[in-house]
Amino acid sequence: MVCPQAKELRRLQSHPRSGRGQALDSAILVLAKDRAASMPVIATCAGISRGSLVRLFPTRKLLVQAMAEKILDDCDRVLTTQAEADTVPTEQVPAALIAEYTPFAQLWNLVYIEPEVSGLPEAGTRAKAIFIRALKLMERGQNSGLLCKDMPGTWLA
Repeated sequence: MVCPQAKELRRLQSHPRSGRGQALDSAILVLAKDRAASMPVIATCAGISRGSLVRLFPTRKLLVQAMAEKILDDCDRVLTTQAEADTVPTEQVPAALIAEYTPFAQLWNLVYIEPEVSGLPEAGTRAKAIFIRALKLMERGQNSGLLCKDMPGTWLA
């Protein structure tokens, strides 16, 4: 089977990472393109055996939950290091958010709509807190004149 994400997967795999981290990054890329991808398809695209994937993530549900946790961690990290840091000038915040959020933005809704994740109250709580932080940044940008005020901040966040 030829995996359409092979080039990106090779790039990720060339970096020193744990097997679990590589499998998780690969799964995110695969599921961004095909939300219904099975564990065998994910394993093939990740370049590992199905047995190895199942050893790392015994069920698809656990894999999806780990993906949601990683996405939330990444969002939190971006907000903390790029956007909320006192050293980042307000005019650079939107560009920093766009540059850093783009790689995982396709799967942000995973946190809200996947049955495996929506049943986890802590994921919803974390997602809401991240959204509120992003909203405050958008409102800050609107108040400073960087962002248009004709669109609600909730749409921008």
